[in-house]
Amino acid sequence: MEQFVNQERFDRIKSSTATFLERYIRPGFLFYLLALISMSQFMFFSELFFPLSVSTFMLTMIVAVIVPGIIVTAGLIVRSRYADAPIVNLVPYEEDIRHESFFARFDWLILAIIMFSIWSGGYMLVGYFTSKLKMSTLMFGIDHLIPFRPEWVWFYLTVYMFFLLPFFVMNDKRLVKMVIYSYITVLLMCYTVYFAFPVWFPHNTDLQGNSYSIWALKMVHEGDPPWNCFPSSHCAMALMAALVLLEINLSFGIYGLIVAFSIGVSTLFTKQHYFVDVIAGFGLTLIVYYAYFKGRIIEIMGEKSREFRLRVESVVEGRVEEIVRRVVREELEQKIREINSLKK
Repeated sequence: MEQFVNQERFDRIKSSTATFLERYIRPGFLFYLLALISMSQFMFFSELFFPLSVSTFMLTMIVAVIVPGIIVTAGLIVRSRYADAPIVNLVPYEEDIRHESFFARFDWLILAIIMFSIWSGGYMLVGYFTSKLKMSTLMFGIDHLIPFRPEWVWFYLTVYMFFLLPFFVMNDKRLVKMVIYSYITVLLMCYTVYFAFPVWFPHNTDLQGNSYSIWALKMVHEGDPPWNCFPSSHCAMALMAALVLLEINLSFGIYGLIVAFSIGVSTLFTKQHYFVDVIAGFGLTLIVYYAYFKGRIIEIMGEKSREFRLRVESVVEGRVEEIVRRVVREELEQKIREINSLKK
């Protein structure tokens, strides 16, 4: 009896902990990612028009910790008070997952971590193997016309938060699978081209100045090799995330498309990619997106055809049953007439 009570208490604590995670941690992650994206965009305008005269460490704390922490806290408070508002309730709490497995309950977090590892780890691994291959360049006239502006690095960095957003707003399991498949397909196609046709863009090593943007761009150069350029996985993943958000929510999708476009432009101004890299990255994503998401038309048509077949079968069965009844009724009436005639 005591063991049963302890087990029941443990299950109650486990359930309450999971409920807390579902109610607050997932929206908290979402608000934090949005806050990081917003702060990066703010830093672009700040560096361009009103540079902040504080230390690099303090700016980093403001951008990554202090302001996002305030936004997350405010977002959770507003969400708890206005639970039915669609703007602050992008991640509705699902009561029917209360008894599902741990992975089923928190697949959004597990899959986000896995996808981030696949992209970052796979990109670095491919970069290691392609570093010894013969490289090509794709410099055209339009690339010479685009100036080098290190401030755009802040839009460039938003992709690492932005492509994770769909995992924190999706509730349809089928959509989650398609997002995973589409992300991995885009990455595998990019990695294949990196091996078949290596393209490099030499980094600007003459980064003068002590601005926060220069510091951030140097950090990017240290972690990102100057090859694996065509097509741009940066642009491809950004646009795929935007199109997924468009599948989920129209307003969120429009916001995503604006962010994806700004990321594409940032790769040009920071001299991380050629113009054709951006076009190829966006084009690749459109092909994969159409194959996975618009391909659902086939599934829908299949469902409609099944529904039509079932309706036809139902009608046919009903007609057959009606015919059988009519024949039986006529036979009975005929028999009754014959019996009546014999009595007379």
